[in-house]
Amino acid sequence: MFPQAGVRSPTRRALAGRARAGGETVSAMKPLEERFWAKVRKSDGCWEWAGVKSPKGYGLIRAGVNHPWFRKRRMMAHRLSYELAFGEFDQELCVLHHCDNPSCVRPSHLFLGTHGANVKDKCAKGRQARGATHGTRTHPESIVRGERQGSHKLTRVEVREIRNRYAGGETQSAIAKAYNVTRTCVGGIVRRKEWRWLD
Repeated sequence: MFPQAGVRSPTRRALAGRARAGGETVSAMKPLEERFWAKVRKSDGCWEWAGVKSPKGYGLIRAGVNHPWFRKRRMMAHRLSYELAFGEFDQELCVLHHCDNPSCVRPSHLFLGTHGANVKDKCAKGRQARGATHGTRTHPESIVRGERQGSHKLTRVEVREIRNRYAGGETQSAIAKAYNVTRTCVGGIVRRKEWRWLD
């Protein structure tokens, strides 16, 4: 049978890619529910996901070709757990954890909520980093500043020189011309709105 005019037929490589999933062919892949439960470690409390996890600790599983989420390739294990226990739900909703354990897939520990409810839940449980627990305070070395920042125009030495020249009475316009930057840039440096972290 010939493909319809204007419709591209999939290449062999694309067909082979669709046929593979985690090293197994689609025809040999076990049903999604069976693969899901094989990766769950049940206990009296949380049911821990023992398969692949995201960097934030959420379980991930390949959806399989017959599932509507197949295009995403991997789906969140706790979302699948909720769907298996309670049926399909609006995909715009979040699946939240009562237990606050990202790798938990126990249906009784899960509930639906909007994105706003998810944010409120996170704040109420103290998982919103702020103040002393914010990443900029706990790992200040990870902040890309000054010369490490890709679009920098000045070096640390030049910024210190600019501050010293301004403190010595030189105008911002004259300093800006000398360093080939704008007067606004010099003003931000001397008022410590820019490069404020540099002494």
